[in-house]
Amino acid sequence: MTGIKVNKEIFRNAGICLIFSLILLQTGCTSIVPLKATYPPSYTYTTNLSKDKFWDKVITMLDTNGIVIKAIDKASGVIVSERYNFISRFTNEDGNGKLVNPKAWVVINFNNVGMTPTGSSYNIWGSFYIHATEVNGITKVSVSLINLSTNPVFTNNAAAQGNSVVITSTGVFEKAVGDLIIQ
Repeated sequence: MTGIKVNKEIFRNAGICLIFSLILLQTGCTSIVPLKATYPPSYTYTTNLSKDKFWDKVITMLDTNGIVIKAIDKASGVIVSERYNFISRFTNEDGNGKLVNPKAWVVINFNNVGMTPTGSSYNIWGSFYIHATEVNGITKVSVSLINLSTNPVFTNNAAAQGNSVVITSTGVFEKAVGDLIIQ
């Protein structure tokens, strides 16, 4: 056979580059950026609504949103949820510090085109903490999202780049709990 001599090394290297490129496309490009807006760690509301009436409303709200209660103590007024996956309820900030999805419950300090609610290898976990007390006919309700975290693989990759992952509540969920008080 005369003509072109095939170099197997070139094809092997091209195949490796193709596989690596497909992996990068699948995972998306991650950009860690500081959050520009300030988000309070918890929210507190007061109402004339009795603690018992609020209690019934908040349990219904949690159930409606698929939030499973882990611990509940009506006497002390504490509700803590099981670990909840926020992958369908997260957002990022745009370049001006505004939430990309203003209805999201949590914001994270990175942009990743491969991080989508379906088919994602990433997750964002956390729990809901609600504390209601009643004194002299006034009910005080504190709401916060606790133990927010993501997959160790992503966290470790960010750390390797000299960054840290920041996940915090947007206040949307807490406001919905506060809205129960005025209904």
